[in-house]
Amino acid sequence: MVPFLTHDTLRMLLAEHEPPCLSLYVPTHRRRPENQQDPVRKLCARAWTIVEPDFRARLRALVERFEDARSRGRGADDLAQVALAAAASRVESLLVETERRIPGRLDPASGTLTLGPLEDPQVDDLLDDLAELVLSRGGQVVVVPAADMPTASGVAAIFRF
Repeated sequence: MVPFLTHDTLRMLLAEHEPPCLSLYVPTHRRRPENQQDPVRKLCARAWTIVEPDFRARLRALVERFEDARSRGRGADDLAQVALAAAASRVESLLVETERRIPGRLDPASGTLTLGPLEDPQVDDLLDDLAELVLSRGGQVVVVPAADMPTASGVAAIFRF
């Protein structure tokens, strides 16, 4: 455990892990959620200024790889096609749009999708389920801000084969 994070300590931690990963617990303030004086929030904001340029560069490269893969038939943004590929362990990298929800069910064995209302207890978020499936099959998942998402469907996949 690191009792206090400095810029140097943060850089050292990020340098030891590929890709950069950092998790911080941020307690919520129910009465004052806008409280910007919280030291953890300040640390997160400072950490993002360090990590953001690398994140943006990696994201641009990944989007370019997706565009190239899609043009050669080794990538897709169609949810049903991506689900089938994920079930067959074909998805190397999956880009999922932040805050996007598509209600439905995913059969992880077959990759079959069934759309449905989120009010139904049997229905979940397809993008979340798809991300879990890709991770379970050894793929990489990147959550992408909506403004940077290369597709309108909320999903973009690069296939292994």
